[in-house]
Amino acid sequence: MPTTTQANVNILLVFSTQPDRGALQAFEEDWYMRGPSEVPLTFHWQEGKRAEWSAALQEAHFDAVGELCEHWLSQGRIKKASLIEDSPAGLGRRWNLGPSRTST
Repeated sequence: MPTTTQANVNILLVFSTQPDRGALQAFEEDWYMRGPSEVPLTFHWQEGKRAEWSAALQEAHFDAVGELCEHWLSQGRIKKASLIEDSPAGLGRRWNLGPSRTST
């Protein structure tokens, strides 16, 4: 997990089926109910089964975001989730949740 006090993180989800606006909105609602509710979530794009949001997370928020993504994975709503730390040098870390869980 990041050692900085705050990191801009892109949250990329691969849905099981192509999401409609209702599915995208459901993730946003779950973010504020199950995730770090005090952290604003910004929607960026949706193409096919993929959608991306971003948020400025503190280290303490990563567990809540991971648990939210694990919940969606367990329900079959998504097939994969990636948290990608945005770094000006392009060296941000990446965490993948799903069939091939990795951390780099």
